[in-house]
Amino acid sequence: MVGEGESFRVEKCLYNKEIVAVKHVKLGQNDYHRLQSVLLEIQIMRHGPLRNHPNILSALGYGWKEYGERLLPYVVVDYAEHGSLREWLRKTRTDPKVKFKLAGDIATGLKALHVCDIMHGDLKLDNILVVPSPGRGVRVVAKLSDFGHSIILRTWTRDFKYYGTIL
Repeated sequence: MVGEGESFRVEKCLYNKEIVAVKHVKLGQNDYHRLQSVLLEIQIMRHGPLRNHPNILSALGYGWKEYGERLLPYVVVDYAEHGSLREWLRKTRTDPKVKFKLAGDIATGLKALHVCDIMHGDLKLDNILVVPSPGRGVRVVAKLSDFGHSIILRTWTRDFKYYGTIL
């Protein structure tokens, strides 16, 4: 177990000799909304223009697992060795140049979403992951994650309800 949020429990796993993260959906009171969020997250991460974007977390796979009498979805994603940007900033003395590059990564990821008419909907330090990038001068890259509260503008209606983090 590497983390837990409101909607997911995340485990670190080994798959084909590669470390990945498996996001298991946590269901409770608002099951329907959480299932919709999982489907939206998969749809965004697997969308053609975003699928291989260096600043968007990759969906490597997805499926269903039995938990007692329930069948629950899971999503396999890149493993972020350094954790969230919040965690990384707490434990790392960072050169301002590295912070500047990570800010550029975030802006580039947001631009890619916006070009596809998608608003992230819940952008915060905890939803930005820091992943090693040895070939890059700053040795890390920022990736946007957690798209379950995203808004696809072409589907937006007046009765839309926002379910992201309340400020």
